[in-house]
Amino acid sequence: MKRRIFLLLAGACIMFQLNAHVELANPEGGETYYSGAIVNLSWVEVQAHNTLNWDLFFSLDGGSSWEILKADISLETRSYEWTVPATTTVKAKIRIVQDNVGDDYQGTSANFTILGATGIADPLKQIQMNVYPNPMLDYTNVEFENSMHVSHTLSIYNTQGKMLRSIHNITSGFVKVERKNLAAGLYFISLRDENEVRAMSKLAVE
Repeated sequence: MKRRIFLLLAGACIMFQLNAHVELANPEGGETYYSGAIVNLSWVEVQAHNTLNWDLFFSLDGGSSWEILKADISLETRSYEWTVPATTTVKAKIRIVQDNVGDDYQGTSANFTILGATGIADPLKQIQMNVYPNPMLDYTNVEFENSMHVSHTLSIYNTQGKMLRSIHNITSGFVKVERKNLAAGLYFISLRDENEVRAMSKLAVE
């Protein structure tokens, strides 16, 4: 029994070491990105080794399969400008591999979401959404067709795909969005029901 516990602990330590020497700083997981957006992938070297270079990988299916994004990135580099591909998935992942003379180590993000250029997987299910005033000064109004009083969630994202705010359980066809702490710049508004995104819009804040 003691030997079994020791082996389990040893295995856990090995797995920890494989993933503890380099960490992916961005994305972490949980973000939403749109096809065509440029995202700064970045990583941190936690423990130095006799490292040759870095390799970046991308997965559409939660890590079941991987494709190379960029191989043999120079040792001094800690970031990579990635253009989000034209696809839709909720199981995207990024992996950075520390390519060493000896054992290699890796850091992997949790799942994040990629939406098409419109943000809507099925264009036939798109609903009309009006956002005004746009640009926003103190507030903006969002109107959309919701005669069946279906519950919707409105979310605001920055251009890096980070969700900044969500308003839940919208059962009417109108919601007023206060500016609050939104800095001047460009944002995206996403409107989704219980199943998927139904409308997307850009929002400028002055």
